[in-house]
Amino acid sequence: MNLWECDLNKRTFQANNFAAIEFEELAGRANKRVKQGEYNEILENAKNKFNLMKDVNLPKGTIHSMLQGNQKLLVAHPGPESHMRAVVVYLLDIILQLAAMHQPINPIEAIELTNSLIKGTLSEQEVLSWKKKSSAHLQCDKNEANTTLGQE
Repeated sequence: MNLWECDLNKRTFQANNFAAIEFEELAGRANKRVKQGEYNEILENAKNKFNLMKDVNLPKGTIHSMLQGNQKLLVAHPGPESHMRAVVVYLLDIILQLAAMHQPINPIEAIELTNSLIKGTLSEQEVLSWKKKSSAHLQCDKNEANTTLGQE
């Protein structure tokens, strides 16, 4: 996939999310039926907002399915939440401070720093259980060095 296709896919994803939010707000305001053509107008606004060509398809069915039943509308976060979410803020702050002091770190040092930040915390246990569950071919032994993050 080239850079243009990646950009188009990203803008299409953003337009779908924008349209889904607008559809939900419109349906909530209407409380009954939506006037004919209002959904099409929202789709056209989404295409214009994200600079999509007229021939790019934003199917109403896809957007309606995002709003149906027990499905939750998760905008701009298509995957599961990271176990490291709470730690990333602190890690980034440390890395930026080191860079400001002209002491940048390489990826291996960043992994070691991250492992030291989560050692003995709930985050470490969550990462280890995720790693055991999702990487069956890897043997996660807590006695080995660097078993939390990074390659074995």
